[in-house]
Amino acid sequence: MLKDKELKKLQECELLIATEIKRICESNNIRFFMVCGTMLGAVRHSGFIPWDDDMDFGIPFDDYIRFTRLCKTELKPEFEFQDWDTDSDYPYPFGKVRLKNTAVDETFAAKDSAHKGIFVDVFPVVNLKNGEQFRRKVEKKNSFLTKTLWIKKGYGKTIREEGFFQRVKYDVFSLISFFSSYEKTKKKYKELLSGLNASDSDEMMMICSSYSLKQLIVKKEWAENLADYTFENEIFPGFKDYDKYLSTIYGSYMIIPPEEKRHTHEIEHVDFGDY
Repeated sequence: MLKDKELKKLQECELLIATEIKRICESNNIRFFMVCGTMLGAVRHSGFIPWDDDMDFGIPFDDYIRFTRLCKTELKPEFEFQDWDTDSDYPYPFGKVRLKNTAVDETFAAKDSAHKGIFVDVFPVVNLKNGEQFRRKVEKKNSFLTKTLWIKKGYGKTIREEGFFQRVKYDVFSLISFFSSYEKTKKKYKELLSGLNASDSDEMMMICSSYSLKQLIVKKEWAENLADYTFENEIFPGFKDYDKYLSTIYGSYMIIPPEEKRHTHEIEHVDFGDY
């Protein structure tokens, strides 16, 4: 667990990355918005949730594809964009903008070999057509492909240390994933994302591995009606109708949770480099 001084410095570095994401998006007319704990922090704290150790943004799928391409040429030298196409050891279907010459060691990813610089998550947001049966199928497929990618790249091994049930569950899934290569699994995931985005719906799904399908839903009207929010000493866009969004994810979101329910990424160590 990070000390207060380390957490504050980590947040400052993440804010630096976030302003670079904002610069690229605004200069190229790319729609982006705060999501998850970043949106909650903006509303409840006008900045970081005091114990939070990351920042999250969402970008509609077509703009997200443009963003990934622009990062190759427009990011300032101290930053780099990482996804499963730029780093063959990276297991997530979303991207991260990282600060070069830094490192973050998370317990969940302790045994992987992907680059680990201080980061801000950037999630693609795809269309999600109506139909409960269809959505349950999407949720199951998303979960299966996500876990397969994790296991293929060595993520989540520490789960085996959490008890007998978790160890058996991990080992069984490892056996199943043995029969599908990383490249094949990645291809299936890309086909899933492209297929979903081709549908027409009034709702979208944020591609993220930390929430249930219900919590990943983003209504198009939210994403099309944004407002500016103060976040520390910066301004970032977020949902104008934040109440419905935050209530879905966090329930009574204005109530400060007790310490035992304050979730973090279980960061073991941060190397700040020159920062």
